[in-house]
Amino acid sequence: MKYAIISDIHGNLSALRAVLQDAEKANVDKYIYVGDYFLSLPYPNQVVEELKNNKKAYIVCGNEESYISWLSKQDKQDWTDGQFGISYWCFDEMTNDTKEFLTSLPKELAITDFETKIHITHSSKAFFGDVEMQRFSGACIDDEYKETIINRAKIQNYIDSVLDTDKIFNESLGKLDDGVYIFGHSHVQWHSMKNGKLFINPGSCGLPVDFVSGAPYTILNIAEDDISVDERRVEYDVEETIKTLQSSGAYKKAKVWCDVIIKELRTNREHLSSFLEYAEAYANKINDHIRPFTIKTWCDAYDDWITL
Repeated sequence: MKYAIISDIHGNLSALRAVLQDAEKANVDKYIYVGDYFLSLPYPNQVVEELKNNKKAYIVCGNEESYISWLSKQDKQDWTDGQFGISYWCFDEMTNDTKEFLTSLPKELAITDFETKIHITHSSKAFFGDVEMQRFSGACIDDEYKETIINRAKIQNYIDSVLDTDKIFNESLGKLDDGVYIFGHSHVQWHSMKNGKLFINPGSCGLPVDFVSGAPYTILNIAEDDISVDERRVEYDVEETIKTLQSSGAYKKAKVWCDVIIKELRTNREHLSSFLEYAEAYANKINDHIRPFTIKTWCDAYDDWITL
């Protein structure tokens, strides 16, 4: 069976459709969706329709989907901060059908193909703790290599070196059954076979931060006597996607967030965590301890950060 593994679409309909077209040409049999279907790009409903119309898909929720229930319990009169404007816009934009679909998704799935167990969940934390996000997230890799040229081979070698030596990962490895472990969340595409366990992160279809252009996804092929992995990147019109974002209600509601996302789309590098850290430091510097950040502090922090 051949599976297209797709994660972290974040409302980027153009990227998703480009990936689906490529997957169809590759004659995949099934699809595995690994969470975070909305937030940042302006098409949450349309992305969910693509998922709902795919009758050959296994689908789990991500961390963004968990916010829907939380937001539904909030008083909208309190939605006055700058920090979560994009979340408020997405919540209001999504139809009830979209919300019901996303909140009904399981957190994890397990399937079997040719006696190979495939485990699916949004974050690798379920399998080996915080190793991925603390050691080789997009921000970690960016910090490791600074301004040097980064390519896929260099990233994979770096990740493998971490996995070979990290104590927590190797302790966790001994507790896992042989099989395939699929997750997303970090927005960095990679895979690695360790002691009978195949780990796959297909990267972020909608917002990759692993320094390579194109929308990433991964094809997993399981045959009776062989398992293979094909990491793929699909080019699409990023500038047209940016124009669409800039003319959307999301941009009007959450300009700062969207401008940071545009920077990520153009550079394929992590900027959001950098800005959030800067905003925290900026707010503390001006003795503003209100959280979430007020609109003024949020916007002023961005204006300061973008000049660095």
